Amino acid sequence: MDCRAKVRWLSPKRVMKLYNGQKAEYGSRRLFVIGIGSNGIDILVKCKDIAENRYGTDKTKIRFWGIGLKETLDSAKESGSVLDDDERLEIDPDEAIYPYLNDPAKLPPEVAEWFDEGLRNYTPNKPVYGLTKRQCARLALFHYFDRIKDCFGEAVKAFAKEKSTIEVVFTGNLGDAFFGGMVIDLAYIARAFFALNKCPVTITASMLAADTALLQGLDGRDLAIFYANTIVTKCELDKFQYQKKEYVQKFSPAYTFSSNKAPFSSCFINAVEENYKLTVENAALKIMTDSALVFKQDEDNRKQYLMHT
Repeated sequence: MDCRAKVRWLSPKRVMKLYNGQKAEYGSRRLFVIGIGSNGIDILVKCKDIAENRYGTDKTKIRFWGIGLKETLDSAKESGSVLDDDERLEIDPDEAIYPYLNDPAKLPPEVAEWFDEGLRNYTPNKPVYGLTKRQCARLALFHYFDRIKDCFGEAVKAFAKEKSTIEVVFTGNLGDAFFGGMVIDLAYIARAFFALNKCPVTITASMLAADTALLQGLDGRDLAIFYANTIVTKCELDKFQYQKKEYVQKFSPAYTFSSNKAPFSSCFINAVEENYKLTVENAALKIMTDSALVFKQDEDNRKQYLMHT
């Protein structure tokens, strides 16, 4: 089989057709994909579409969770696949961000110790630009901490029946304020919760960089913010990933997380492709392919492929 024929044979559309009307079996590993921000949610929904088409859904084996603005979550769909109500954390800026920007005195003590009150000058006539600041996203994380805690608690219970490896994958864009402002904290929270299962856990970051924003036609100001956030997020990630800084954070009177370990077992930056749709598709396929051990190998498909090579 020549190279072009192999490409056609392995194309996602052809592979999906093989599974029309039937599902492959789940293996022993479990997978939890968490998409944060606009790009992360798009990749997340594509991952769910792949899973639904090939494997069906079993929340004791594979789970999905999207974090972002309501309009972003509402518009995310892929070939009929959408996020269920329990797979969404809708961030409402009027509830979780703007009240604190307008009156920092309302900040809880756990937030006041790190929050930059200078953000109260966030241009009230264009409040959307308050959301471009990474620490606004982190503020939302604290505001919704109880819901985040509940989500991880439900995942821990769902995965508790087996002791095989759990892989938690965070996906999003380094330049996205929501992803950049939340992902490090969420990784440490996930580690703490899944440690309760007493089974192997890997925490992975599958990321896009600011060059992806070029494919989305953002204006000059938004593009500049994406690049700035990418640099700052990457620098902060390096400090913890290379264990140059110990993580200690109090989220509520009852919950303080601390660790001298790296937040992620591994981090990947996905390459930008010729268009946004292809970039998202390849990032999703990489997550699902790298997690192939979550599913049993399809021997029939493998034998058919070998017959044609």
